[in-house]
Amino acid sequence: MINKKSASAASNSSHSNFLSNAVTIKGTFKSDQDAIIAGTIEGDVHVKGLLKLEANGVLKGKLFATNADIAGKIDGEVRCEDKAILRKTAQIKADLHAKSLQVEADAVIDGQIHMTQNVLVPKKK
Repeated sequence: MINKKSASAASNSSHSNFLSNAVTIKGTFKSDQDAIIAGTIEGDVHVKGLLKLEANGVLKGKLFATNADIAGKIDGEVRCEDKAILRKTAQIKADLHAKSLQVEADAVIDGQIHMTQNVLVPKKK
């Protein structure tokens, strides 16, 4: 039996959305909280918070996030309102827009880097 207090605490906790490596999505992925992607998305990704793209994660489309920690592959465009981190396994074939950028040795980026104070991220409809 679940009492009201434990049910309320469980519903108020902040969990990341997780897409496993066995999942492929064709279409738009939107999250109002942090998200971890280990699978494949063919479409645009909108995340309010941190988007973590695991080493085996693949995005073929545009990424719009507050922050991004990228270890996988992106073919499209990356727009981060704040910080983008490219891990050593990252393979980016995209223009990247962010306020700040951290790049580990061996990360690959094929595209232009735009570092500005105001990155335009489309508002949800």
